[in-house]
Amino acid sequence: MLMTATLLAAAVHNEVLADAAPPDTLQSVHLLPEWERDNKLILVWPGDLGDRRHLHNIYRNLFKLLQDNQEIELLVRSAHTRRRLEGILERDHPQLSPRVHALSDLRDIWIKDWAGLPALNENGRQLLVKFSYSPRYTGGIYYRRAGYDDRAGLRLGQIMERPVIFIPLKLHHGNFIHNGEGTGMVFKSIMDDNPDMDRQLIQTLFQEQLNINNLILIPDPPGENTGHLDSIARFVTGDTLILAVHRDEELNGYLERLNDILAGELDGGFNIMRLPTDRTDDHVENGMPSAVGNYLNFLLIGGRIYLPQFGIEGDKAALDTMRKGLPEYEIVPFKSRLIDDMARKGGVLNCISVVY
Repeated sequence: MLMTATLLAAAVHNEVLADAAPPDTLQSVHLLPEWERDNKLILVWPGDLGDRRHLHNIYRNLFKLLQDNQEIELLVRSAHTRRRLEGILERDHPQLSPRVHALSDLRDIWIKDWAGLPALNENGRQLLVKFSYSPRYTGGIYYRRAGYDDRAGLRLGQIMERPVIFIPLKLHHGNFIHNGEGTGMVFKSIMDDNPDMDRQLIQTLFQEQLNINNLILIPDPPGENTGHLDSIARFVTGDTLILAVHRDEELNGYLERLNDILAGELDGGFNIMRLPTDRTDDHVENGMPSAVGNYLNFLLIGGRIYLPQFGIEGDKAALDTMRKGLPEYEIVPFKSRLIDDMARKGGVLNCISVVY
């Protein structure tokens, strides 16, 4: 039986009331886009996360590029790792003064998928909006980790001292992009992930709870099983959307059709900027396709875009396109010896970070 709008609103309300220090109003919030946030960078340190442990040099390379006044919050699994990491950071990166927090539920580095979305309520109070992290790719290792990471996303609100509004909708945050002005996008497969909700109810939820008045449900790419919309499209301003161009003929045909769909769905003031990708790596690990050559997996923070560089032919074209198309941002190329290894696990800079 389909959930009704009344029942869904009650579910949202009751989950919020169960959280400590609920916001003054539960009716509607304003989601903050990446370029309007407080520029506080949150990362999960990989040092005690098993097969991610060796990736710590990527983080240290990123620290060297960040602006000296950049605020950083690092999450680790244990108090022992926290103490050890604080010593390393004080010695090697004194200009950053990051805070380190122990969070025992951590199981993976892909914080973008399960951390709450920053928002303001009608009184201007900062809070986080959290969906249920139970994506379709949580088979095998991801199935075992998903529940822990979902809880970590809720507890992150306590660390950041922000109330969390939990919305009972299965949606990992890589399958939702928005421009901060009422337009958002998700893949249509959100309805497969939530069979008790129809399209109208989902759109009503986003409109009434999140002020997303124009939620565009777009077709999933061919062969896509991860639901990561942000791997092919991202807003970078209120009226600019980056959409990938792909060398694979089938996928690029899909992207061309999507460009036509979005040109009709978005008003005439929108600019759709096309960014060439160079994803030639067919590696799949634990069901996750490689992100090598995916230049949309960048980090946007503090007026800068840190653009991954993979040491492949497409690097220069992506860098030139971003610098020409986004003069309002400083485009910083990011290189690291192990970036391919991270990318072959499924993500790069966007996947390992959230900005509050």
